[in-house]
Amino acid sequence: MNHLLEVQDLHAWYGTSHILHGINMTIDPHETIGLLGRNGMGKSTLIRSILGHVPKRSGQIQVDGQSAMAMAPYQIARLGLSYVPEGRGIFPNLTVKENLIMSAKTGRKGQHDWTFERVMSTFPRLSERLNNLGEQLSGGEQQMLSIGRALMTHPDLLILDEATEGLAPLIVAEIWKVIQEIRADGIATLIVDRDWRKLLQNTDKALVIQKGKVVLSGPSKDILDHPELTKYLGV
Repeated sequence: MNHLLEVQDLHAWYGTSHILHGINMTIDPHETIGLLGRNGMGKSTLIRSILGHVPKRSGQIQVDGQSAMAMAPYQIARLGLSYVPEGRGIFPNLTVKENLIMSAKTGRKGQHDWTFERVMSTFPRLSERLNNLGEQLSGGEQQMLSIGRALMTHPDLLILDEATEGLAPLIVAEIWKVIQEIRADGIATLIVDRDWRKLLQNTDKALVIQKGKVVLSGPSKDILDHPELTKYLGV
């Protein structure tokens, strides 16, 4: 059986700066993976490389058995990947409803579980703001909208970059509840978040990156107990 995502010996550059140094990772269907590391260690570059946003790369990226190295980002998205970026990426001049409806599609395997109605019941705050423009929402509401929009594409793999960054504690708790629901649904997920304890408690496996290299990987419960974890995270 193919891995849903397989990354082999991935190197990436921004100009002459060599950011990723031989990354290897796999994600299987229904698996939730945590990605940890201090700022500037290559986490977002890894995600952007997987999605085709970093042009200068070498190595292999396969999505469901297909090589994605020469694909444009929109072609990679069509393979069942959906992305909630660090900046949320919502359309500021569209309403909440328009942001959600414009993305809705049936999944590659015919899945249609995350309907508009389900997103509304999952994020009641959004249902109260359907006619508000994206730019009129709080940061937490924008993050909910971005996650809801990604779920309405019915992805095989959902990528969350800085899932709860800068959000109020009540909103953070809501986001983690939704992540647990996504995990229970069996959607494979790759999550970056600064709350490493929470991340490791809500994932199956994890990778820790330092200076563009994987320095720890394995079951999340083992990473949580690893004696060198805090050294790599700078805490």
